[in-house]
Parts: sequence; structure tokens; C-alpha cells
Amino acid sequence: MTLATIEQGTTSIRNFLEQSSVRLRSLEWQVLDQTTDQRRTVHFKLGVDNAATDPKSQDVLEIIGKFHSDGKACRHEWSNLSKMEQLVDGWRDGELLRELQFGVPRIFFHDESHSILFQHRIAGSSFYQALDRGDFTIFGSAGRSLFDLHQIKPDVDQLVGQNKLLGLKFMSDHVRELIEPSPRVLCESLPQCKDSVNRALDFLAQHDAKLANGVPVSLVHRDFQLRNLLADGSKIWIIDWDKLAFGDPAFDVAYFISYVENHLPNTRAEPAIAEFLSCYGPMANEFSDRIPVYQCFNFLRRACRRFRLRDRDWESEMNRMLRGMDAISAPKQAALA
Repeated sequence: MTLATIEQGTTSIRNFLEQSSVRLRSLEWQVLDQTTDQRRTVHFKLGVDNAATDPKSQDVLEIIGKFHSDGKACRHEWSNLSKMEQLVDGWRDGELLRELQFGVPRIFFHDESHSILFQHRIAGSSFYQALDRGDFTIFGSAGRSLFDLHQIKPDVDQLVGQNKLLGLKFMSDHVRELIEPSPRVLCESLPQCKDSVNRALDFLAQHDAKLANGVPVSLVHRDFQLRNLLADGSKIWIIDWDKLAFGDPAFDVAYFISYVENHLPNTRAEPAIAEFLSCYGPMANEFSDRIPVYQCFNFLRRACRRFRLRDRDWESEMNRMLRGMDAISAPKQAALA
């Protein structure tokens, strides 16, 4: 299936508003991101009035449209976001109602026929804007938000039953679902990488036995990084829930740390990570031995990504990722030999 056109998206919006007795006076759009021919993200700004309540009232609705070429992937993201809305709305801390430190976008509507998920835009600022102000406390907010996510304990059987894709994910699942292209493709295309990649894959495979033997699991976002976090002054908003699953909470913590280390200079990364871990809390110490495992995974993931994109300096960046991967996997494998 191909991506729906912008025109199909705007027609879908017009039809939905008409059915909802909302009059559309103006419509503007801007493409925010497009990943080849598989996914497109569009910001729609709608000038509307509500004929059902007050014909003279006018307002602006800002909507994010997520266009998918894969209908199954779109339904999966819609299902995940729907479930997160329910979990956030129903959150209880013991017998007391406590507001979570994070929020999730609200669904506007799902156009299944065109594989488009429309959701309300979050009017928040990026973490990079906070960094420009020298504000590292926002990373503490990210830590508290992730801790809260990991504390939500839904009915596993019910949740998996409603969404067959939302199951317990092992390392082998992360490698298969989150690394593109497959590490095997990298080895076939660049044989000089084969030994390093195979050593890392062997190292990662050993981790599955630990998870199967009783590592505590939680909801995991699996893409918890700066681009998917927005701050509005009162809470952190987490977006892009399409990779949601059950798994080791150490995965999200390591994913965030790896992203910060790779995208920020050390002078910013170190205080940002320290603030993040401090506010995530003592639970991070309980799985500190598993953080390097997932950092190794992220080095492998990013090496394959550089190979796939082949953008500026991709070879040197890919090799840098492979060296970081080797620094973790090689000593561990040597110790086991």
C-alpha cells in the first residue's frame, strides 16, 4: 500500500468535521517529516466554528496527521495510543488519585481506509530549546516521566488480548523489529564488519535468558528520546507510541542515555544524564548491570541506520558506532571464553 496523498488527508478531515457538525473555514498544512515512502507526518491548522453549539464561535484546531503506507502499522499505533489514553486516564497510585508526570496525545480520529492517524497537536517546546537556555532540570522531568510510565501496571492478559502486537519483547524481538536493515545485511554488504557484528549479536542473545528467568517487566516505549518529548511547563508529553510493548524497563533508560550521549557534547550530556537518572530514582540502580547490554544494542542499531541512510559522513559515523559496540561486547565475550 502507498502513502495517502495530502489531498486525501484533507478530504478525510473535511468529511469528519462535517459529520461532527463542525464547519471548516480554513485549512493549512505543512509536512513535518517524511521517511522515504513509508511514513509522513503533517501539521494541519484548521479554522473552524461549531454549528452545533454557537455558529458565531471560531477556533483554531491544530492536528498532527500520521500517514502510514502499512495499514497494519497504522492500526497498531492507533491501538497503542488508545490504550495509553485509557491507562493515563485511569491511573491510580494506591487509593489516591495522583497526576502522572507525563501526558499522551489525544486521538482526533483514525482514518482506517487511508491509514492515517490524526491526533491533537501538543503545544510544547523541545528539549533542545531548554538546553539553549541552560536548563537541565527538564531532564529530571524526563526521568520522573519515564519512571511513572514504568510504574503503570495494566492487566497484561487483557492488554495483550486487545492488541496482539503488544506482547513481551525480548532482545531478539528488539533486534528484529527496531534495527533496519538487519545486522545480517550489514555483514553481507560490508564483510569487514562481520566479526564485530556477530560478536555483538552473540552477546545480546545471552541477555534473553536473564529476561526469561524473571527480570521484572513493565510497559516500555522503545523510542524514548529527545525528539519524542515535549514540555509545556507543567508536564512532559511523550509522543510516537507505535513501538510500545512489555519489556525490561532498563531498555528505555539505556535508550535515552545512548541518545543523549550520541547527540549532545559531553559538557551537556553528562549533567543531562545525571539529572535524568537522579530523578528516575533508585530503581535505575537495580538494573544498572543491564544498561550496557542495551547500550550495545543501540550502537548496533545506529550503525545499521547510518549504513541505511548513507548520509553525510555515514561511514565514519557507522565505524564510530561499531567501535562503541566493540568496547562493550568484546570484553564481555572474552570474559566468558
